[in-house]
Amino acid sequence: GGLSAGGLALLGFSRSWAFCEVVFTTAAAMVLNPVLKKLVDKKVVLASGSPRRQEILNNAGLQFEVVPSWFKETLEKSTFSAPYQYAVETAKQKALEVANRMHVKHLQTPDIVIGADTVVTIEEEILEKPMDKQDAYKMLSRLSGKEHSVVTGVAIVHCGSKGIF
Repeated sequence: GGLSAGGLALLGFSRSWAFCEVVFTTAAAMVLNPVLKKLVDKKVVLASGSPRRQEILNNAGLQFEVVPSWFKETLEKSTFSAPYQYAVETAKQKALEVANRMHVKHLQTPDIVIGADTVVTIEEEILEKPMDKQDAYKMLSRLSGKEHSVVTGVAIVHCGSKGIF
């Protein structure tokens, strides 16, 4: 079977003098409440080990299981016309990898799997997570004092009761 996946890009912008972050607000809770109520009896999996992403879902009142994705972030960046497209596709692949792995290993098939990926862009170049402390220092030095953007792509994979579809 296959999977159905939807994607959403959340855009955030950062400059050296200010950092803007989307936070879970009361207004957002009111908008999401009907959706969250429908997920009460559903098995939701977060395809990420990120403490921040877990915090966001916890603050939304969502019950979920954490299964970090093993997807290798090796998509060819030049094939995407915009950074958000790259982030959404990577998020989708992370969610699909977890959904397929759970299905193949005969673990309880989730109802939905949520994947996310965040990238930083500067001078039209997509930067991934730093590989080590030295790489992080190099990246932060490059970003310091320069305009850059932070893009998070979110994908939701829906899995059927008769397996993944």
